[in-house]
This record gives sequence, structure tokens and C-alpha cells, in this order.
Amino acid sequence: MLVEGYSNFLWTLLIAPFLLVSIDPLIAARSLSFLSAIFCLLVLDKLIREYNPGLGKIGVGISLSTVSLSSTFLAWMVGGLETLFFSFLVLLFVFLETRESELAEITSPIVVLLLALTRPEGLILLPVMVIYRIFLRGISGFKTLRSIFLFIIPFTLFLLWRYRMYGYVLPNSAYIKIHTNLQTISLASHWLLQFFLLRPIFSMVLALSFIILIKEKRLLDQQWSILMLIVGSFMAFILYAGRDWMPFHRFLVPLIPLFGLLIANAISTFQNGISRIVILTLVTSIGIFELVMSVSVYRQQITDFGRYTSGLIEAGERIKQTTRAESTIAVVDGGALAYFSERPTIDIVGLNNTQIAHHPEMDVAGYVLDFDPLIVQLHLDRLPSGEFVGSKDLGVNSLILRHPEFTSCYKLAYEKSEDPYFPFLFIRVCD
Repeated sequence: MLVEGYSNFLWTLLIAPFLLVSIDPLIAARSLSFLSAIFCLLVLDKLIREYNPGLGKIGVGISLSTVSLSSTFLAWMVGGLETLFFSFLVLLFVFLETRESELAEITSPIVVLLLALTRPEGLILLPVMVIYRIFLRGISGFKTLRSIFLFIIPFTLFLLWRYRMYGYVLPNSAYIKIHTNLQTISLASHWLLQFFLLRPIFSMVLALSFIILIKEKRLLDQQWSILMLIVGSFMAFILYAGRDWMPFHRFLVPLIPLFGLLIANAISTFQNGISRIVILTLVTSIGIFELVMSVSVYRQQITDFGRYTSGLIEAGERIKQTTRAESTIAVVDGGALAYFSERPTIDIVGLNNTQIAHHPEMDVAGYVLDFDPLIVQLHLDRLPSGEFVGSKDLGVNSLILRHPEFTSCYKLAYEKSEDPYFPFLFIRVCD
């Protein structure tokens, strides 16, 4: 539970009550994601109307459709992770920061706290809040300091608790995933470009909205500057930390509702004549394109992702039924397999293993196999000849596959032909 309990702490707390009443955690997580998406769209609807008072119902509806039909947004709405909940909190932060009330000034840092407890990059919003309040809203230093303390005190207590329980200030994921160098920045840049190049009309309308804000000297207005700070900060984080290893451009999901606000701005600028028809046609085509992409491209990927998750659940249950309670397993997919097998688990990736996470130079294959795990799960590809090769997503797959201990003492536990989505499991046959 180190990943969920330490880097996604709040999300785990939200799911925990469902476990107490024996509700499937995956169903609970997907339900919470769906509700988060609904609340996100409700807040976005209000913000679109506030940012663009003369937009009209048609303009508001079309702007919302670019978000609600976004293939990336839809994919993670049923993904079962904290992505949509985090996105809702980001939008709620924007909503509160654009209020001029004492209550909003107090509750906004609490939302930043919730963001930081949901995902590590939620911390980005703290400097965004400080810069926005001092330099763009002109809020006094005392009030800003009060807001900072509303965040710092409880978050410091959380860090102390994490250090006491775990021995480190940051979660395992930070030590494993963040290795900033030119290659990281290059791959992240390509990952970002891929998202926008795949959506040419969407990108063109966003660029148009940005140009309009510059031309009309509104870019540094209070309501737009907060968006620019957030978008810029998240882009910088992606370049620093690297692209996401999960599908559907997950790291960009929190920005999609903000992009919806920018698209609404482009629509509201053209109120009459042929230009109005052109912009409405362009934005409508964005929603249609996203819907087509969801059906023709993402639908199969989402289906495959869901079936693979079901395969992991089935594998975990099968391990539980056929092994002793003290049997150790070593797996690449540490979530579902560990939970449903209820067996002592070695996370080969290191997200749930401090030894692997904090010693990147170590012989991971040797370390894992020294435990003599009864079951080993790897990401592999099978050639027509029947030979296994390590999947390219993680080099450790090949290292374990080629390790002398593995080649001599492990054999395939179940033929994958039973179910193409069932994971590759190997069982130890040596004493």
C-alpha cells in the first residue's frame, strides 16, 4: 500500500470506507471518478459563464462538449484512479481563487492541501497561489501568510507521519520516476507535442484564444492569469518529471477543463456574422473528432486496459486459492495482484519496495530472486516460436527473464492462451 497510502493518500482514504462494507475497490474507485467528472463539469459550467458573460447557452454547451467528449477525459473517467478527482480539485481551486471573499481565501489553501494529499504534484498549486495572490491580486502579505500556514501546518504533520511510517519524506514514486536529464525533457516534449498534434483543430482554437488574450491585453487579468500560471506550472512539471508511463495522456487531464475555458473565450470573441459560424463550426468539430477518436481508437485501448485489469484480479484470486498464505510472490503489477492474492508481495518495479526505489544501481533481478518467490509475474511478449522476450516498458523484465536462477527454477504456471489478458505467471519448481 505504499504507493496508494503515501503518494495517493487522500484517494486511499476515500476508498477505504467502501472496503469496510465489502464493496469492490475497483467499482468504488470508478464510481468516485465518475462523480468527480460530473462535479468537474458543473464547476466548469459556472466558470465558463462567469468568464464569458455574453456567451449564450449554445456557446456554453459547445464549450462544455469539448471537455465532456474529450477522449482523454472520458478514458480516465472510468479508469479507477485519482485522476478525475484531482482534476476536479484543480478546477475548484480556480473557482475559489477567482472569488473575492474571506471564505474563499480560507478554503482555497485547504483545497491545495487536498491536492497535495491526492497526488505529489498537487504541491505545484501552493507557489501558484502565493504568486497569484501577491503579484496579481494584490492581497496583503499577512493574509497570504495566513493562507500558507493553513496549508503548511497540516501538510507538515502529514510529512512527519510519512517519515515516521516510511523513513522518507517523498514517496517511492518520486525516487523511481524522476530522473531529470536531456533525454527526460526530450521524451516529455515529444509526449506533449503528440497530444496537441493529434488534435490540430483543438490546438488551433487554443492558440487563437491565447492570441486574443494577448491582443486584448487580458492575459494578465486576474481570471486569466491564474489559468496561465497553472497551465505553465503543470507543463514545467511534466518536462521536469518526465512523461507519464500510463496511457491516454493522464498528466494532462487536469488541464483539459482549463482548455475548455480558453475555447469558450475564443467563441465569445466572435459574436456576429460569418466569423461566428466559423468558430462554432470549428469548436463543434473538436467534440465530434474527440468522440470519433474515443470510439475508433481509445475504445479498444480502454477495453483492453479493463480486461487486463480483470485478468490481474482473476490471477490474484487464483494465486490465493492455489498457494499457501505465507507464499511470497514477485510482480510487476503490484496493485490488483497484491490485493486480491493476499500474499506477501515483492514489487519488482519498486513502487512498493523501498530497497529497489532507493537503490537504482542494485541488481534488481538478483535481489528479487533471492527471496525465492513462489510466483513471478512479468510483462513479456511471446514470439511465434514460443520464445519469451521482455516487454520494452521495463528493462527489469528482461533482466529477470535471462537470470540463471529464473531460467533454471521457473516455468510458466498457466498458458496465456486460456485468456489473452491473463498475465504471465511463472511458478518456482526448484526446492
